Amino acid sequence: RLDRAAGASVRYASARVVAVLPRGGLRLSVGAREGVQAGDCAVVQGDALVGRIAPDVQSRQCVLVPLTDRSVGRMDASVIRAEDDARGVVSGGTPVQLVARGATLVGDIDLEAGVRPGDVVRLSDSSWPRGARGMRLGTVIDVRRKDEQPLRGMVEVKPSVDPERVPEVVVKATGTPGS
Repeated sequence: RLDRAAGASVRYASARVVAVLPRGGLRLSVGAREGVQAGDCAVVQGDALVGRIAPDVQSRQCVLVPLTDRSVGRMDASVIRAEDDARGVVSGGTPVQLVARGATLVGDIDLEAGVRPGDVVRLSDSSWPRGARGMRLGTVIDVRRKDEQPLRGMVEVKPSVDPERVPEVVVKATGTPGS
């Protein structure tokens, strides 16, 4: 449903996690043969975003870079009230830019927006493939005032998925299957 709403043209490639790499990436059992290309996203549980495919996709394998890897960079996202998300409202919300910090994602937030722990965070970043937009990044676990900017707050988000505990993912492949 989210893929259609975003206008995404994707092919779903089910992939086993072959190995957890020393720096946290995941080697997957799919590659260019299934149409996987660099920048594609991988999900579990239908809409829980795990990460992005790294450059250098091979014919039968690729590497998934988890959301919590600093190399992913800033991600534009929206915080959706938990009750709205449960009703299927996945647009709108409070904008936030998130970056990886350890096992969580953090970003500045407007304290007046009413963001609270338990709210759901979804990707809205136009630099990601359309099939990634609207996918669930995680859940707000903390909102606190910034000492150096008292009118601003900081939000901390726990990713929906621990990539090291995922046995398989679905890659939303945007390329043409080849050999």
